[in-house]
Amino acid sequence: AVGPNLRFLVAGGAAISSDLIKNLRAVGIHCFQGYGLTECAPILALNREFFYNDNSAGLPLPGVDIKIINKDEDGLGEIIGRGPNVMLGYYEDAEKTAAAIDKEGFYHTGDIGYIDDDSFVIITGRKLNVIVAKNGKNIFPEEIEFLLMQHDLVKEVIVHEVEENDNMLLSAIIFPDQDVMNNDDELKGKEPDSPEVRERLEEIVKSVNKDMVAYKAVRRVEIRTKEFEKNTSKKIIRAKIFN
Repeated sequence: AVGPNLRFLVAGGAAISSDLIKNLRAVGIHCFQGYGLTECAPILALNREFFYNDNSAGLPLPGVDIKIINKDEDGLGEIIGRGPNVMLGYYEDAEKTAAAIDKEGFYHTGDIGYIDDDSFVIITGRKLNVIVAKNGKNIFPEEIEFLLMQHDLVKEVIVHEVEENDNMLLSAIIFPDQDVMNNDDELKGKEPDSPEVRERLEEIVKSVNKDMVAYKAVRRVEIRTKEFEKNTSKKIIRAKIFN
């Protein structure tokens, strides 16, 4: 029990399912998402108690300006923000500060997204993680990872680009959830990289691919038998996976 004084919950750090938010609201717990970074003390955008979009990171805080720059043909670009909450700079590191904060005072987040017609900020991925398809389209692995993570058997996943027969394709490295396996009659007692688990994971990938345009479809499944290494914020350190 949380008591009668709880007004709402705010989620941050990573996107959560809009279905989860709706389910919480259905039982009387109002939950919505926010968006920020340490450099922004730490919030740039937040959904409001009576005005929200469950698929968004929220509206800019009062006094905060958010813009999208370097947009592609789909209107996606880097999210930058300016306001009294944005840091002055990195301690004794003028070069890093100049790279992060432009002359107009906007902090460049490195996140990619867009602002919808109602001024909600929608995040699609990280600038450093973008994969460029053969047709020149940008693929944001976080978008695909989020969809795969909606399936209980997928505990952790990283989508990346691999080369096969001189072609580049998308592969999903998946760490299966052992607890889910143990509660499944067909998977109980099986190893994460067993044929039975692989077949189930490939079925999940196929179901996600059905709602994807062809160039975003995952063509290979790799199974990981241990968790990914994470930072202090419990986020997967992508750079260490392929080193």
